Amino acid sequence: MSKLAGKPPPAGPRSAKVKFPALGVRARSGEVTKNEWGGKRLGALVGARAEVVDGTRVHNVAAATLTLMPLLALTKRTKGACAFIVFGDGTIHKHPLADQKAVAAAKMDAARFNVLAASAS
Repeated sequence: MSKLAGKPPPAGPRSAKVKFPALGVRARSGEVTKNEWGGKRLGALVGARAEVVDGTRVHNVAAATLTLMPLLALTKRTKGACAFIVFGDGTIHKHPLADQKAVAAAKMDAARFNVLAASAS
């Protein structure tokens, strides 16, 4: 007897609810919504594409001059990084990213999102 006996088959890309927290969205039934309770509909999954902009990495020099711990204050931070989704109708959803860890997570979510969007068409 197989391990899948008695279990329903896995859901297809149009019916499964898939969350992309680093992009701030979720996909379900061929639609993309904001990743929040009662999320606003953003657009159709078909024809959508996710991208990530790394932004720039800057030193916090002002904080270094005002503190006793310049090494900690001189650590790099990410400025202007964001993830965005372009839908088939031309609308854009933009999601800001705080640091390099969020940028890395968004790149992974963007790859997953693009595979799901390609399989939905």
